[in-house]
Amino acid sequence: MTRPPPHRTSRVVRRELASPLSFFSLFLSFFFFLTIFPSSGPGGADCWAGSPVSAARRGEAGPPAASRPPSRRLSPSPRRAAPPAHTHRPAPHPAAASAPSMVIKVYIASSSGSTAIKKQQQDVLGFLEANKIEFEEKDIAANEENRKWMRENVPEDSRPASGNPLPPRLFNDSRYLGDYEAFFEARENNAVYAFLGLTAPPGSKEAEALAKQQA
Repeated sequence: MTRPPPHRTSRVVRRELASPLSFFSLFLSFFFFLTIFPSSGPGGADCWAGSPVSAARRGEAGPPAASRPPSRRLSPSPRRAAPPAHTHRPAPHPAAASAPSMVIKVYIASSSGSTAIKKQQQDVLGFLEANKIEFEEKDIAANEENRKWMRENVPEDSRPASGNPLPPRLFNDSRYLGDYEAFFEARENNAVYAFLGLTAPPGSKEAEALAKQQA
């Protein structure tokens, strides 16, 4: 097969390139090339995407940030417990600390039908309350154990000639003190605290009388 002469081939190529269809095909190829590889086109990818880098190159302000920076959450600090309140309590006296606590017990009958017994009970309880003497009220009418204990712990010489001992009866813990007559006599003589086995408070008539006797 013989080749055409060189001058004839160049004329054919020039004729094909000069046709309108060939120019259109070249334009589409060039546009397609820029679409797939925008960075190779004029301006590069920065111009096509409008990125902050291209904006910085052109001296323009870039788009606002799309997301905020993550906020820092500080872990809550542990609460400190409030210091305990300091209360000033005087130290007990050595003699008072070693002395056993004594409880005055008054045995009464709340449902007694005797007017005299009710009056005597009110007289004893009223005196102790007025002088702020701590005591325990034991009702033998409402509690069988209180009734039994009182009857068993009243000495034989303090019992009535017939029947059971009647209230009010006074005890210092388990030690028997006396009945209403013994209490009334001690009060008339300003010796109730001595009768109860307690120390008379300073400034009371009983404490002053005791100081005079010891002087």
